[in-house]
Amino acid sequence: MVALKNQSESGIEVVPQVLSKSAGEIIWLAQVCEQLGFKELNWNLGCPYPQVANKKRGSGILLILKWWMKSLQRFYAVLTFRFR
Repeated sequence: MVALKNQSESGIEVVPQVLSKSAGEIIWLAQVCEQLGFKELNWNLGCPYPQVANKKRGSGILLILKWWMKSLQRFYAVLTFRFR
């Protein structure tokens, strides 16, 4: 967190990136980033590398419908999304 705080204070525009399959971790990091003054958080859902996808992160999480149904309810309760 120290590195993230230092980055937010550097004056250089930075967009933190999260690569997780834990809804709680994603929500927590989004809230911390907001408190530090970051305007957005990039949730990497496109990483195709086998080392990442095989752990159900990045593009590997896209196919887990059960996870999405459960997690989206938690996300929408506390986060604002913008898709690109």
